[in-house]
Amino acid sequence: MPVLNEMSGRVVDLRRHTNVHLYWRGRLGPTERYELWLRDTAGGEHQFAIHTRTMPARCGHDITLLVGVDRVRGLINWSTGKSVNYVRTDPPPLWRLRDLLAPPVLLAVLSAWRGELGLLLFLPATLLYFLIVPMLRGVIRLWHGASTGHALRHAQRAGKACTSATRR
Repeated sequence: MPVLNEMSGRVVDLRRHTNVHLYWRGRLGPTERYELWLRDTAGGEHQFAIHTRTMPARCGHDITLLVGVDRVRGLINWSTGKSVNYVRTDPPPLWRLRDLLAPPVLLAVLSAWRGELGLLLFLPATLLYFLIVPMLRGVIRLWHGASTGHALRHAQRAGKACTSATRR
C-alpha cells in the first residue's frame, strides 16, 4: 500500500485558481487548483496545492489531509463531516502526451536490434504498448483509490472515537 501521511489542522487561507490552457496536466480545457494553507496544532503553517474541482473546506474549518508522496490524496473536513478521495474524484489521465514518443523510440530500438525483423515487430510492439500501459495505469489508479478510501475510513473512525471520548 502507498504511504499516506496525515496532516491535521485549521484552514488559514484557501485560494482558488483557474488555469485556462488547451492541454495542461493531461486534461483538456480549463483546470482548477486550490492553494491551501494549513495551521497545525503546533502552530506551524503548511502550504498544499490541490488540483481539483472539489473542495469541501473553507477558511476556519478543521481538516485532515491525507498526503501521498506526490500529492494530496484525500481530505476530511471535521467541521462539516464531509470527506473526499481525490484519486477517485479527479483521477490522473490514463493517456499522457509523452506516450506519443513511444512509437518512434520502439521503431529505432527494434530496427537497430533486429534489423528487418524489427520492422515487422514494430506494429505489434506499438499496439501492445498502447494496450498494456493504460491498463497498468488504471490498475495503479484503482489501487491508490482503494488505499486512500481505506485510509479515509480509518481516519474518520479514529476521529469519531476521539470526539466521542472527549464528550464523556
